[in-house]
Amino acid sequence: MLAGQIQLMFANITAAVPHVKTGTMRAIAASGAARSLALPTLPTVAEAGVPGYAWPLDTVVDDFATLMTQLKIERFHLVGAKIAGSIARRFAARHAGRVMTLTLIGTPPPQREHKPGVLDAWLKKINDEGVASWAHSTMSGRLGSQFPAEGAAWWANELMGRTAKSTALGFVGTIPSWDVADDLPRIMCPTLVITTKGSALGTVEDTRRWQQKIPRSTLLALPGDSFHAAATDAERCALATRDFIEAQRKT
Repeated sequence: MLAGQIQLMFANITAAVPHVKTGTMRAIAASGAARSLALPTLPTVAEAGVPGYAWPLDTVVDDFATLMTQLKIERFHLVGAKIAGSIARRFAARHAGRVMTLTLIGTPPPQREHKPGVLDAWLKKINDEGVASWAHSTMSGRLGSQFPAEGAAWWANELMGRTAKSTALGFVGTIPSWDVADDLPRIMCPTLVITTKGSALGTVEDTRRWQQKIPRSTLLALPGDSFHAAATDAERCALATRDFIEAQRKT
C-alpha cells in the first residue's frame, strides 16, 4: 500500500498507527465495536455507517498491547474486572513476558453459556428501549442486593446508559464467542482470582474449577452476591490486589 500498488487494506493497528500519524496512510474506520485506544478519534465501522460489525477478542488484546507499547511500559501488573477479565486472561496467555501478575475480579467463566433466548432478549431490549433500560434490567446480579438504589440508578443511567447503542449491540452480541478456556494453562504469571460467595456468575466451586487450570493461581471468595466486586467491594479488592502483588515481589 505504501508503494501505491493497492488502495485499500485491513491492517494491524500496531503497524498502521505510525503511518496514519505521519499522513502516509489514511485510516477509514476501526474494525471493533468500540474505538481503538491507539487511535481514539478514528470512528468504528458501525459509526462509519456499517452497523453490526464483529468485535474479535484478539482485536481488543492487540489494542491494549499497542497502548502499553506506545506508553513505553514493557512489563506491568494486570487487573481485569468482569468481562475485562476475559480480555486479561487472553492478554496474559498471549503476552506472557509482559504480565508480572494477573488479578481477575468478578470474572465470567472461560466459556460463558447463557440460557436459550437470553442474549436475543437483551439485544432486543437494547435496540427497542435503549442501553439504560437494559442496564436497569440486569443490575441486580451485577451489583448485588446490598448496593444502594441511587448508586444502581446512576450506574444504569449515567455510566452504562451513555454508551452508544451500536457499541452495546456489538459488544453484547459478541460476548458468547469470547472463549478463553484454552488460554488458562498458558497463563504463567502469579494469578489472583477474586469472586463472591453468592455471585450470579457461578458458585465458589464453579470458579475454583477453572481457576485451578491456571498454574500459579489463588482463589479469594468475598462475602456478598455481587459479581462486580471491584465496584461493590472496591476497597477490599484493592487491598487484596496490593497485598498479592507485594507478596509476589518478596518471592
